[in-house]
Amino acid sequence: MPASASAASLTKYMKRGDRVLILGASGGVGTCVWQFAKLYGASFIAGTSTASELVLSLGADRVFDYRTTNWWEVPKNLTSFST
Repeated sequence: MPASASAASLTKYMKRGDRVLILGASGGVGTCVWQFAKLYGASFIAGTSTASELVLSLGADRVFDYRTTNWWEVPKNLTSFST
């Protein structure tokens, strides 16, 4: 199964109000997943090493550089999705 199809199958668990953490959000599969997240009304935090302004402009609620941030700490440290 192609990675994008596999990622798309995860969206059956998404619903309005969910928060989704997507690593590699500026890549092909990441882009596919966050578009589905938005379609289903979920908020998403985008981990990316490049194109953070692009990802923000396309609808990310928050963007961080996963090369310099401990991504597993990001959800714990959020009190809101403001950028």
